Amino acid sequence: MDIDIRIIETREEFHALREPWNELVDHMEGSEAFFCWEWAAARLDHGHADCNELFILAGEKDGKLVALAPLCIQRTGIGPLKGRVVRTITGDQADYSSFYLHRDGNHRVMLAALLRVLHQQRHRWDVLHLFNFNSRNPQAFLLADLTEAEFGTTCHFGERVLTPYFHYGSNDAKIARSRLKTTERRERGLRRDHQVELVIGGAFSEEFWQRFLELHLAKWPESNFRDPAHTAFLHDAITRLEPLGKVEVSWLRIDGELAALHLGFKTKEKIGYYIPVADPKYQQQGIGGILLKNLIDHYAGQKREFDFLRGNEPYKFHWTDSVAANHHLLVGQKSVRSRVVAAFLRAKDQLRGIGGLRKLVRAATQERQRRAPYGQSLFIALVNEPLAALQLWASPLIGA
Repeated sequence: MDIDIRIIETREEFHALREPWNELVDHMEGSEAFFCWEWAAARLDHGHADCNELFILAGEKDGKLVALAPLCIQRTGIGPLKGRVVRTITGDQADYSSFYLHRDGNHRVMLAALLRVLHQQRHRWDVLHLFNFNSRNPQAFLLADLTEAEFGTTCHFGERVLTPYFHYGSNDAKIARSRLKTTERRERGLRRDHQVELVIGGAFSEEFWQRFLELHLAKWPESNFRDPAHTAFLHDAITRLEPLGKVEVSWLRIDGELAALHLGFKTKEKIGYYIPVADPKYQQQGIGGILLKNLIDHYAGQKREFDFLRGNEPYKFHWTDSVAANHHLLVGQKSVRSRVVAAFLRAKDQLRGIGGLRKLVRAATQERQRRAPYGQSLFIALVNEPLAALQLWASPLIGA
């Protein structure tokens, strides 16, 4: 399959690509709401200032877009470890990432063509660092195989995050029946004692959004939603995607008050369970579980799959034992600079994967924002000092 590939580098070209971009996404295997042009546009407009250069590879056959690598070039790292890193535009702000390939084409051939252009443009970048390529997407493994052929280097699989899911009709034996009965009993009690309104597949509204933020921040005070840029990004993405039928909004009102809410996504094939929130004063009534059960029941017969997206929270496994995993893919070049930057990024992936250090990283960021010299010397040096990070990364190899 011969395709012509051009490089999209300007916002004007990016905006002109909207219609063919979304048409291609609609004709992919494993299409996701995160893949839509609107999600990338919101990410560029809100909070992706580190995307220094657009580097989108658009592959066409007979004038039709059939392959797309939604990439950008960022400058990342510290001091001598700072390099030019190719990432997807959405970075880590999409539960799934992918190169977008038309389902009727040969994926290995199209990926090879995209990677060939990346290799031809190797003077512009040092490392290819891709987030959240799922194990159910064969691209993750095809890319690993092809990078060795195209670049003569190895693709490293970095941080791994579980993604539970189930197909309707195939999970009946997997459901924790005792918990299901408890949820049904709690719902009967809730309806007996309160005025209850349940809406599945409703419309997104500012009332919903403000209550969603209130409950989410109350439970997760260190959430990304403390960052105004992140909040603006997600709000903009939701409002852009809803007219396309890609947003799933459901809620439970108790005595007129929004008490449990779900903000998620949907495609023709599936529901993506993104962020649920619930009022803690109804914790004993299990209102989050009640809303989830009704959400799952509502889409039975309408959708093929229910995807819990990223995270290994125990309640997800009350419904399924099917699980995949997101991988971070890291591909360097043969130059010394590339190898040093790649080692630094691998060290950062190691840090991200150590749960006990997550709060330390967050604390370091907060201290840096407050410009506290002592905090910087205490936290920033530990987390971001290149030698310390590299030593941590190399410790499994040297037995430290």
